[in-house]
Amino acid sequence: MKREMLLNISLTPVIEHDMKTNSYIMYYKEFPNAVAVGDTVDEAELNLIPLVEMMWREKPRDLAKVLVNNYINNSHRNNPQINITNI
Repeated sequence: MKREMLLNISLTPVIEHDMKTNSYIMYYKEFPNAVAVGDTVDEAELNLIPLVEMMWREKPRDLAKVLVNNYINNSHRNNPQINITNI
């Protein structure tokens, strides 16, 4: 039996300004390995979104594990833990 889970999550942006290049570096706290750069914050985010989408397509199980462990399990510590192998 195949299960599908839909998650509506909010990602936490981390934005840094590089004074040397006058550009913005951005990643989401939940996905620190996907980093994008832009001349503005909006441009950096527009560059970042496709990276996260590509990561999701390439390794959905790995990202689901990160989201379940960091977002769901840490937010609901009193509830039983969700095991990614059941997803």
